[in-house]
Amino acid sequence: MTAPDAPLRIVVCGSRFGARYADALATDPGSELVGLLGRGSTRTAELAARLGVPHARRIEDLPPTDAACVVVGTGLAGGAGSTLAGELLERGVAVLQEHPVPDSELAGTLALARRRGVAYRVSSLHPGLPAPRRFAAAARGLGRPLFADAVCAVPMSYVLLDVLAGALRGLRPFACAATDVPEPVAALAAAPSPMRCVQAAAAGVPLTLRVQNQLHEADPESHMHIPIRITLGFGAGVLTLLDLHGPVLWSPRPDTRAAGDAPGAGVIGPAEAPGFTAAARTLWPDGIRCSVAELGHDIRTGADPMRAGRRHLAVAAAWAQVYEALGYPEPLTGELPDALAPAEVDALAVDEGAR
Repeated sequence: MTAPDAPLRIVVCGSRFGARYADALATDPGSELVGLLGRGSTRTAELAARLGVPHARRIEDLPPTDAACVVVGTGLAGGAGSTLAGELLERGVAVLQEHPVPDSELAGTLALARRRGVAYRVSSLHPGLPAPRRFAAAARGLGRPLFADAVCAVPMSYVLLDVLAGALRGLRPFACAATDVPEPVAALAAAPSPMRCVQAAAAGVPLTLRVQNQLHEADPESHMHIPIRITLGFGAGVLTLLDLHGPVLWSPRPDTRAAGDAPGAGVIGPAEAPGFTAAARTLWPDGIRCSVAELGHDIRTGADPMRAGRRHLAVAAAWAQVYEALGYPEPLTGELPDALAPAEVDALAVDEGAR
């Protein structure tokens, strides 16, 4: 970097989800978006033209840069994201790599970053959002949970484990096993449950994880019943992250010894949460900027990549265990009913005389 207080010169590699990174960094006062790296697609060229930055097809053609956001699929999806990250690190360019990065690739990339003395981090974006940060901070303040109960859709399982790692100060030691519904019980259900249950232990905390192990290839987001929900139980009560975009809830344990009326459940932070589309537009850019700021701090301080890398490795290893326990996701086709707003559901309750 040219000066300690200078904006971080950064390029974005990839223009699908990478477009979100580019848009977030183009308006970030702590960053200077200096270019895009792509394979020459019309999409990448149009994005570069819209943001007024150069578009390179080869690493050799990139302008001088301090860091790169590698938003390209890894070997899991037949992509070359980790190979690209390695080539950039070899050239002394710090790297923020978009998740998921399998532990087999991650270990080698971290070793390379450490050997070259270059900053490297993995970003799952969402732990930097306001609600997960508030949830994790409250959880750490409350101490070790007695139990954890979590539910998610399979595309969000890596993110869930990353958020949980922040709340528990890590995941290791971690082990898990899937539990099947007994046949006599399953026979009474009108249809198989979309959820698979995994029993686990994470950082000494018993964890029950329910995962919607289904995937709609064409539209995965619209077919998630519960993207993420995490509940941590403490002696004093229960802390819940209702969704990645909030709210965070605290439910005190019933205490008949308390004088007067015991406090009821309440919201920690804002009570309202934006919908998925609005959150992607208004909250996700700050999550991206938060991840980039952490990388910038590592660059400025010369931090060992393994400092953050230990958490990345723990999350990636736990994610691999969970995926193995779940098995391959069930493919989904067709359409779901339209989502309903809270006011519409409230009207149904009124119709039934429930209010």
